[in-house]
Amino acid sequence: MATLLSPDPRTMPPEDTCVFTSGPAGVLWELKATEDSLPGRNSLMAEVKELAYSRLQQELRKAQLELKLKDEEVVRLSQIRDEVGAELEELTASLFEEANNMVRDANEKQAYAEKLLKEANLKIEVLQAEVQALKTLVITSTPSMPNPHLHPQIDKRHNGVRSLFTQGHKRSPSNYELCSFRETPPGSPTKEAAFVDFSPDNYEVDPVFHQQFLEWHQNPNLDKANPFLMNIYKEEILPSLNFTNGKLSEAVLSAIEKNVITIEQVNGKILSQKGVLC
Repeated sequence: MATLLSPDPRTMPPEDTCVFTSGPAGVLWELKATEDSLPGRNSLMAEVKELAYSRLQQELRKAQLELKLKDEEVVRLSQIRDEVGAELEELTASLFEEANNMVRDANEKQAYAEKLLKEANLKIEVLQAEVQALKTLVITSTPSMPNPHLHPQIDKRHNGVRSLFTQGHKRSPSNYELCSFRETPPGSPTKEAAFVDFSPDNYEVDPVFHQQFLEWHQNPNLDKANPFLMNIYKEEILPSLNFTNGKLSEAVLSAIEKNVITIEQVNGKILSQKGVLC
């Protein structure tokens, strides 16, 4: 690159002299406009142009190198951007999948918990019903008139249930009991006092025994394996035939079942005699 120096009156060369500077060192060239110096001036001009062209080429190569580096940086940043975008999409998909799995697991656990809760409620209801039935069974096994304050669930005014069986097990009177009564006239106050008040409120129902009776009533039979008849034999018949002589008990029971036995009332005189089995 060539530049002209600013003129200085003190150092100005003659009119026929041309001054050039070139290069970083500021080389001063003086050319005189004479016929003898014309070839040297042309060579100097060529050299100056060559130096300027070389410097421009260096700057161009440097700019191209910087541009190439910037292009490489842009490509590298684009690759990083694409990789980050792909990772972000993959992470987003993974997060959505994980969220869906968590929601599905939560729904399954909730459904399982609701199922367990429903089963537990059913079990509680069954247990409460069994407890209530056991309470009723225990109450019906107590004396005929339980204390109301000890058994508040017995409320004759609210339950409205009319029992079918008496609470206690009524057994046939023994011979001694039959003979202990004296004959009285029909209108005697003593005989009138013997009547018992058969009010429905004085009766209670054994729910288990009642259910067995209803089942037997649908298909009446005399099968001893039937639960209803089995309880009748166990609680009503066999205890009244619990004799020391087992064969006698079996004979009486068989006669009762075949309806070939006769029961007669005896008086006190006969009781004083020794009983004889015929």
